[in-house]
Amino acid sequence: MAAPSSGAAAIAELGSNLGKAAQINSMSNGELSALLLSMPMYFLDKCGHGFYAEDMMAPQSGELPYAISPMQAGLPNKITDSLGNLPITNASVFSLHSNPGSKRTIYLDFNGEYIDGTSWNKNFNNGTAWNALGFSQDADYSKFSATELAVIQSVWQRVAEDFSPFDVDVTTEEPAAGVLERTDSKDQAYGTRALISADPVIFKACKCSGLAYVGAFDFIGALQKLNQPAWIFTLGVGDNPKYIAESVTHEVGHTLGLSHDGSTTTPYYAGSDGWAPIMGVGFYQPLTQWSKGQYIDANNLEDDFQIMADHGLNLKLDEDENTEISGRILLDPISMGGIISSPADIDYFQFTPTTTSDYSISLDGATYSPNLDLRLSIYPINKPNDKTVVNPPLIVESADVATGLSAAITMKLKQGNTYIFAVSGVGLISINNVSFTNYGSVGTYKITLEKSGTSVIVSKKTLTNPTVTKTVITPTVDTSASTAALTLPDKLVLPTKVVGKAQAMILPNLSSKWIKLGNRLLPLD
Repeated sequence: MAAPSSGAAAIAELGSNLGKAAQINSMSNGELSALLLSMPMYFLDKCGHGFYAEDMMAPQSGELPYAISPMQAGLPNKITDSLGNLPITNASVFSLHSNPGSKRTIYLDFNGEYIDGTSWNKNFNNGTAWNALGFSQDADYSKFSATELAVIQSVWQRVAEDFSPFDVDVTTEEPAAGVLERTDSKDQAYGTRALISADPVIFKACKCSGLAYVGAFDFIGALQKLNQPAWIFTLGVGDNPKYIAESVTHEVGHTLGLSHDGSTTTPYYAGSDGWAPIMGVGFYQPLTQWSKGQYIDANNLEDDFQIMADHGLNLKLDEDENTEISGRILLDPISMGGIISSPADIDYFQFTPTTTSDYSISLDGATYSPNLDLRLSIYPINKPNDKTVVNPPLIVESADVATGLSAAITMKLKQGNTYIFAVSGVGLISINNVSFTNYGSVGTYKITLEKSGTSVIVSKKTLTNPTVTKTVITPTVDTSASTAALTLPDKLVLPTKVVGKAQAMILPNLSSKWIKLGNRLLPLD
């Protein structure tokens, strides 16, 4: 092909070479033609390889979705799991790792890159090499200001949360030679570079917010070099960390083989009521998740987790055995981290009070751009049907912040009784024609237990009685602590052994009953 092309024009230019291009992209002739005709942002380059060139989706004027603070929140300390801080210095910001030691790497490159010998050179710069600019909020690319460092750290925290269930290291530190490159099929250490760039060379040609070759994450040898990096253009998305992070995860998703999540009316589904799919557009909703098209009017039913696994990105081994008997034992007071690593994952904790008292139990997830909507179930180990469920409704505060994703309660627990605290991710069906299951409700959380001077006894009947279906009910749950107050640690240390593998993913029981809370329908246990 003479130049990158899409749509009917690409089909016409391919002519009798359509079959060859389809083979290159692991599709049938019909699948490639259908994708080109239905997805105007899907292009074939001069050699017939497919890549996505994103529309300029981010607004370029108006208020940013959420103000940037130099230090967004306290973080669990790596050693003691008590509250600590991530310092914002040049050295610390460019040595962030979410999962050091993993053989898979996603490198967030804010420093700029020499682009040579890639398909980007051939398709957008007449084969000429150039030094692509990195990230900057001003004209000085020689150093990063305090505000720029804060943005970089915030972007890393958000992207790290998106990939927290996976065995991959999201890092801001330049990888050593060979870490990203895959030499052959036996080479299991590889990854992708996401270049966050204000460079105008490609942007002038594509007028897009990002570019990425489909499936490039696990390409081998020369083909991988040809199809790196994935691009995120700040000239298209701006310099707000929410927009940058959503774009980074979206473009990396393409390198992992994923297509766009849209609807019958738009190629990019922007979500509603606080939720959006990552492979749609996540700029305007605080809760963004991986998806397999389980929302109303979805046009793409591909299983994100399975496709990413096919390209080398597997879910982490579960830190728990997912049984009551093996549940981690909590002491009073305590605060420890955990991960909901798959839709089927339920983390169990045991607690046996030494005195009858009022106890506060809270679950907190990521503060910004979370993926996990938490549910807490509490019951005596010998009375599993005597269950209290805490699952407050999601409330959108802004395009970047939502409450109701965490769970908190204060209740009286009796001395000598062993209680089970079950932690899981949940989905939601609303009456505003948006729905999502717990498929993408995965990510990091922190559980905190301590004595409290105030007792708020939650009625099991109020929260879980399946006969209550018509009356709007306000559950007596202590929601004052529901707002998440934690961002991600640079490394979440789980103080227990790692046993077993992540459970198979299952769908929730969609035939179960629901209770109406305000304008929401929540599942009954």
